[in-house]
Amino acid sequence: MTHAHLSRRRFTGSALASLPFMTEMIRAEAPLATQNDRYGHLSIVVMVNGRGPFRFMVDTGADRSVLADTTAMALGLPSRGAVMLAGIVRTVRTDTAKVDSLAFGEQTHRDLTLPVMPRALLESDGYLGLDVLDGRRVILDFAANELTVADQVAVLLSIYRDPGINVLRAQGSGGHLRTAQCSVNRHMAAALIDTGAQSTMGNEALYRALLADNPEISSREMIALTGLTGGTAIGRLIRPNQAQIGRFTLTDCPIAIADLQVFEIWGLTERPALVIGMNWLRRFKRVSVDYGRKELRFELGATGHPTLV
Repeated sequence: MTHAHLSRRRFTGSALASLPFMTEMIRAEAPLATQNDRYGHLSIVVMVNGRGPFRFMVDTGADRSVLADTTAMALGLPSRGAVMLAGIVRTVRTDTAKVDSLAFGEQTHRDLTLPVMPRALLESDGYLGLDVLDGRRVILDFAANELTVADQVAVLLSIYRDPGINVLRAQGSGGHLRTAQCSVNRHMAAALIDTGAQSTMGNEALYRALLADNPEISSREMIALTGLTGGTAIGRLIRPNQAQIGRFTLTDCPIAIADLQVFEIWGLTERPALVIGMNWLRRFKRVSVDYGRKELRFELGATGHPTLV
């Protein structure tokens, strides 16, 4: 949450007088205009080695930024050998390319070695992953179609709360932040935010817990799940009565249940867990992931949905 999003009604007296000082403690870069693909993913303009513009997807679930093969070919990038790249469904061996500079907004990252994947899988010029996002705060403004990269929220400002903004503590390392303040039909579940996922996905442990309470939640409706490394997993599409994210309640919240590799990679096979994708995230006005303070922030939409409890 940048100072532009703060409401003065929360401050009185000396707090109001100190507001300019507190907001100067947070350096937010200028918002970047986003575009949406057919799945609702967000993409921004990126320059590679000073050339472009290219359009990269923002993927908070990807460990590494990735180049499309067409981008690497257009730039004549030298190869740096092969690496193993993990996705939600499978891990593949792929070539890499040397990138001298990767720039978006006010940020420039130098001397990178990035995996290269077929554009047919990425459906974009590349992906921005945790290697360039970790340690910062990524603000997804769905109402304005903007993305902002900012410093972590200052300690003094983080104590203030707006009833329309839900701040959740998270844990994890290397950018793999998850919160325990999430439940589905009152079953607690560890939850991660993945802007690269079209659908919200749940593991088998969550499905077993839900099924034990309500056998009718079982579904024969299937959905195909794919990731940036390709491959397809078939998930069961279930429709719980409600999901709770902190103080916010969502209804009409479909979940694709599948035994995905991503849950094993993140150590979430034994307990109920969710990967929150764009179909849930777009129900909010803004969502931010603060990798520095390990906080997730959800802001209610103008219609008041999801509901506040």
